[in-house]
Amino acid sequence: MEQGTQRDAQLLEFIPDEIMFEILTRLPVRSLLRFKCVCKSWNSLISSPNFNTHLDASSDYILVTTGLTCSTKSLFSLYCAKTFTKHMDLDLGSCEMNFVSNGFFVSICSTCNGLLLICATYSGLYIWNPSIRKIKRLPQGRYKQGLYVCVGFGFHHQKNDYKVVRIIRLQKDMYTTEVYSLKLNSWRDVAAVLPISIDSRYLITTCALHVNGVVYWKVRVKDSARYCILSFDMDNEVFSSRELPEKVVGVDRDSAIRVFENSLSVIQMRQDGNHHHVSCCDIWVMGLDTWNMMPTIFLPLNAWPSSFTKDGACIARLDENRTLVLYDPISQEAKEITRVEGREYCNVVGTYKESLVLLD
Repeated sequence: MEQGTQRDAQLLEFIPDEIMFEILTRLPVRSLLRFKCVCKSWNSLISSPNFNTHLDASSDYILVTTGLTCSTKSLFSLYCAKTFTKHMDLDLGSCEMNFVSNGFFVSICSTCNGLLLICATYSGLYIWNPSIRKIKRLPQGRYKQGLYVCVGFGFHHQKNDYKVVRIIRLQKDMYTTEVYSLKLNSWRDVAAVLPISIDSRYLITTCALHVNGVVYWKVRVKDSARYCILSFDMDNEVFSSRELPEKVVGVDRDSAIRVFENSLSVIQMRQDGNHHHVSCCDIWVMGLDTWNMMPTIFLPLNAWPSSFTKDGACIARLDENRTLVLYDPISQEAKEITRVEGREYCNVVGTYKESLVLLD
């Protein structure tokens, strides 16, 4: 047995480092965690920040939430992005830090590269990596938790760092912004100035989308019925704003921001007199200086799009958000993904990839 182990170790020495790197990046996270114990060189390689290439080779999943409160059953589940069969339930109680008690409100603020930014009532903000069952509680910022109006989560490419941005309402019409760095594990004030006057009453429940290093919110302009898109660039830490597509203005409440074909998009739901038994979903994809309209998708009546797949299919909510279906706009066929009962609801948080971030 010992001779066999020595022979295997000698064979590993003949495999070039670049080949070994390519092999390891194609393995699931669970296997990588075990392989850290094989030898010092593997442990060093898998633990290195440069191993984030693993994200590009890992399987894609759809992250679904199925409840409002933390209870004995799982709040979050992963579904295969290809077959849409359930892969696994994600259990917050299995983390090293069980940070919530039954009855606490738990919500996912944003996702990025396999990490989830979670807000827990009375408990604060957390970054959770379900793949390795590790969770990190963010330190208290300079301002009280109850004063912030929205939060976003994204990746700083230049510094290979994950950031949380928090817009805080100090008093009427006065806002400040602070940014948390995962590398530094600390908050700091930034000089970024909001380009528009926002109505915080419509912002606190707004979920952020992270697309290519930029965080986006759909916001309402103060003292106005007009909505627009507010963005924060994680690299240069600057805010900017953008008007909604012209055809959406005036019907803003029936619109939302989504990720479509790896770009920020705006969707608008409407009824068409020529199609009484379906809901029409218009899609605009953000370009450099304009909005590019995609072909209209016809969905089941009263459906609401939660997410889009890479091949253009739509994951929509039905039955007062109790059912998720995969809808193919070409064949117009709907496949049920999951269903919940009672007062619970289900929704797609976004796509998910396994990650080794937060690996000590």
